[in-house]
Amino acid sequence: KAGIKSIDDIVSLDEISEMDVQQSEAKFSIPDLDESKLEKLPIHRSIAATLSYIGDALFFANQIKTSLKYYWKSLEILKKLSIDKDGTPSEEIAASYNNIGATLNRLGFSAAAICYFEEALDIYHAIYGKNSNVIHEDIASTLSNLAGAVGSIGGRTDDVIQYLLKALVVQIKLHGDGKRHGVHPTIATTYNK
Repeated sequence: KAGIKSIDDIVSLDEISEMDVQQSEAKFSIPDLDESKLEKLPIHRSIAATLSYIGDALFFANQIKTSLKYYWKSLEILKKLSIDKDGTPSEEIAASYNNIGATLNRLGFSAAAICYFEEALDIYHAIYGKNSNVIHEDIASTLSNLAGAVGSIGGRTDDVIQYLLKALVVQIKLHGDGKRHGVHPTIATTYNK
């Protein structure tokens, strides 16, 4: 489809083979996708997912700016095909907004990140409902990320705590209070923020 027959049509394998792995910390370099070649990518959910996975790998390899390009392209594709019949964006779009928000926050653009986190929350609430009984890990994660971004811009401590408490309530509903099986790691992480 769309004239792409191999990975060479997107990136040069010579550039990828130049990976530098050090014993103490794995570092690698992946070339940016050529913008003109990005436009030729098929509009398909699996392509968007793969772009997002590449963004994740780059994010965790501390190649934050490059990861953002992959997240944005993934979101662009998802927007073209993931609108439900009733007009509600999909979970994948919400996850993309959350990923972009986390990336922007890490780059120091916390005010912009807040907008992406709020958009993700709006979509999750449209999908799952907004009442206090809604329990979903993605909502808890987004609330926690939102708290971090609000804290990064020097937002009110009360707002940060409210977002974290909302995340904590969702996590406890999901994973229990720890009395029978111990505290779930996501609950411990929220306590530590």
